Amino acid sequence: MQVPWSGGPVVRCPLLYNSFWGPSWGDAAHQALANQINQFTQDLLASNFQNTLTQYGELVGAGAGAFVKASFVAAVPSTLTVSSYQQIIQQSITAGALPQAVDLNATVSVPMVMIYLDEHTIINGGGRQLNFPGAPDLAYHDSFVTSNGQPCVYSFMGFMPINELTWVVSHEFAEAV
Repeated sequence: MQVPWSGGPVVRCPLLYNSFWGPSWGDAAHQALANQINQFTQDLLASNFQNTLTQYGELVGAGAGAFVKASFVAAVPSTLTVSSYQQIIQQSITAGALPQAVDLNATVSVPMVMIYLDEHTIINGGGRQLNFPGAPDLAYHDSFVTSNGQPCVYSFMGFMPINELTWVVSHEFAEAV
């Protein structure tokens, strides 16, 4: 079965930036989890997983894309809204911690930001809810237009055990591509 595609841009060569948000990412246990997530990201990009996405057009396939780097943002509010986290993303871009957004239709290599919340940081506002009991989603992806006029593609993941997180990340990655 093929998922309907309405002709939007396809990220053929994702350049992944993992960003870990919340104060807990500074302790040893969370750092170990972040290292596992970063390794999973590298393994996912090196696998044949992207070949399953060819239904959306010609993708480069296995080995396409790269894990670029990880960043840590400890000083975030415990409750984020869409506008507050977009402001943090923009500030991180301006500071050089995250990549500048690019024209999705004009380039093959597109930066994508995968944001991982710690267990004490939630999103609740601006039409999004994540990372608290009763929240409707485990993760989601979206984009917004940055100060350079181009869309920043991002995904947010709620805090969960690594065995659950890997399938959630794979899903959000595929949808964002």
